[in-house]
Amino acid sequence: MLPVEQHYRDVMSAQQDDFVTFAETKVRYFLPMKTLVKSILLYWS
Repeated sequence: MLPVEQHYRDVMSAQQDDFVTFAETKVRYFLPMKTLVKSILLYWS
């Protein structure tokens, strides 16, 4: 494999890792928010 190919693969996998981490962070942030909103709606209804 050419060094350029290897570099490209490393960059791609790094970007995928970043995306997964980003997605996980979003999910962790949004799930509590969703629960909070639900409880507020239940409280007011």
